[in-house]
Amino acid sequence: MHDVLLRWRKDPRALPRWNQTYEPLAASTLATWGTKKQRAVVGKDGRRARSSSTKETTAGVPMGDVWDIGILAPVSRERTGFPSQKPEALLARLVTALTDPGDLVLDPYTGSGTTLAVARRLGRGFVGIDDGDVAIATTKKRLGAMGSDLRPRALHAAGGAAIITA
Repeated sequence: MHDVLLRWRKDPRALPRWNQTYEPLAASTLATWGTKKQRAVVGKDGRRARSSSTKETTAGVPMGDVWDIGILAPVSRERTGFPSQKPEALLARLVTALTDPGDLVLDPYTGSGTTLAVARRLGRGFVGIDDGDVAIATTKKRLGAMGSDLRPRALHAAGGAAIITA
C-alpha cells in the first residue's frame, strides 16, 4: 500500500520549495569512504574508472521518492486514540522538506493534530482546521501537553468547526 501526497502553494508563480532530505550512509560506505563526499573518476572512454573522495562532508544519501515509514504501534507513545492518526516521522519529513523555520503550515483536516505538533516542534507556525469534536479535543489536548499557546476560534456556531493557531 502507498499514498500519493499532493502539495499546494498560494502563488502559482512562486517556485516550489524542496529542501532535500537525506538518509544516513551505510556502514560499508562509512568504512570505505568515511563521511566525505565521493566523486566518480571517469576514463577517456566514458566509463567509470574508480572513485575518489573530496574534502567536503556529505549530508548522506538523498532520500528517494518511496519512504518506508511504519505504522504507529498500538502502544506507541505518540498514540492519541484518533483512528486515522499518522506517524510523526512522516509529517516531520514533509514539514522539513516543504517549509523553512518560521513558515506557516496549514492543515485543513487536523484530525489528531500530528501536523500541528510536528510544525510546532520544528519551529513553524501553524493553522489547523477541523469540525469534528473528537479531533478538536484530541488536538487541543496534544498541543496543550506540549505547552503550546492555543487560540481556538469558532468558525460558525452551527457547524462546530474550529481553527487552531499558534
